[in-house]
Amino acid sequence: MSREPRQSILFIRLRSLGDTVLMTPALQVARRAGMHTAALVEEPFAALLKGHPHLHELLVMPSQGWAWANRLRMLRRLRRLSFDLVVDLHGGSTAALLTRFSGARRRVGYASARFKDWYDVKTPDSRQLWNNRPVHTVEHQLSPLLHLGLPVEPIPQLHLPVDEGALAYVEQLLTASGFSDRSFALIHPAAAFDTKQWAARHFAEIGDRLQERFKLPVAVTAGPGEKVLVEEVGALMKRRPLLIEPLPLDRFAALVSRCALYLGNDSGPMHMAAAFKRPVVAVFGSSDWRVWRPWNTPHRLIKADLPCIPCPGYTCHLYDQPRCIRSIGVDQVWQAVEELADTI
Repeated sequence: MSREPRQSILFIRLRSLGDTVLMTPALQVARRAGMHTAALVEEPFAALLKGHPHLHELLVMPSQGWAWANRLRMLRRLRRLSFDLVVDLHGGSTAALLTRFSGARRRVGYASARFKDWYDVKTPDSRQLWNNRPVHTVEHQLSPLLHLGLPVEPIPQLHLPVDEGALAYVEQLLTASGFSDRSFALIHPAAAFDTKQWAARHFAEIGDRLQERFKLPVAVTAGPGEKVLVEEVGALMKRRPLLIEPLPLDRFAALVSRCALYLGNDSGPMHMAAAFKRPVVAVFGSSDWRVWRPWNTPHRLIKADLPCIPCPGYTCHLYDQPRCIRSIGVDQVWQAVEELADTI
């Protein structure tokens, strides 16, 4: 894409689905400042930003092939594009490498990053920039722009585009299943770690109550490799829900955009639901709710009150099973659902 003669900025955000969603306000801030905006993400998440109205260029790091060959090809491309600013929002070794050798006039990253010496501009602790308070990931990813002096407030909404073809597919799927638009609850029972994943039987019970109390049809879905969990929730429900096999990300986004209520764990799809302003009931386990709560959408967040929260969440080091997520009962989550009843 040819560029207009304005300052260009590239955001590098590798790895995470949720972080990619939560980066979108930064795209809007840069665009609002009149900059030419670009983003570099990994292939599995590129569909989220395809056609984004606040993005001029989308660069995609391939997930297949030899990793070093992919990095070298991307470095050559970055040097040809010659961005004025490259902002590393990830901080890992690959993102730092791409930033360091991008050829950009200014290279921006977090002062806490492992390879901080590779940046020209080092963003201080986000809490310092946001009046010494707990900082949401949206604000954390805006911190480099705030440090550079860009006006970040008012903070823009999360924003994801919906592909028209993907939306047509989803609408056809819902119609064939007897669902009408925005009149169903979407349950996404999966999470990255055991410390974040509420029990399938609990999701099933909430699904039954939604159908009985609100006469609200229920669809259950999850991501690649999680089909067994979807089937488990469906088998445990009294009235079989619509079971949707893992969808490509663009179709999954279209599905999320059409639900009346989203119910799930702390995960990337939860942030997608927030981006579409869907009412969200989020069950939190080991992670820090202040950092990862649904952003700026009607929601209720259910969490345990344990001194070990938050923790990295890879495994539980204190108990024989992660009490943070196991101690949350069905009635607690159902109360949260009822509190959102007016939005359904």
